[in-house]
Amino acid sequence: MGLLLMRNFKWGTTFVNFENFTDRRQSRFSPLVLPPHDNPEFPEIYAPTDGFIFSVGVIIKPFGQKR
Repeated sequence: MGLLLMRNFKWGTTFVNFENFTDRRQSRFSPLVLPPHDNPEFPEIYAPTDGFIFSVGVIIKPFGQKR
């Protein structure tokens, strides 16, 4: 589950992004790397491997470009 908020301005765009609100990740239920570590085995990925993500950004329009 995620949310993306964007706002347009004459000079460009700003955005805020939230992903994985529930902070679900596969590593909380089973290991992602199985021993032996010198010859590891990797189980099938069935859930996100990263937790909650928050990002902010700015997109600047080139000068002279009209909407």
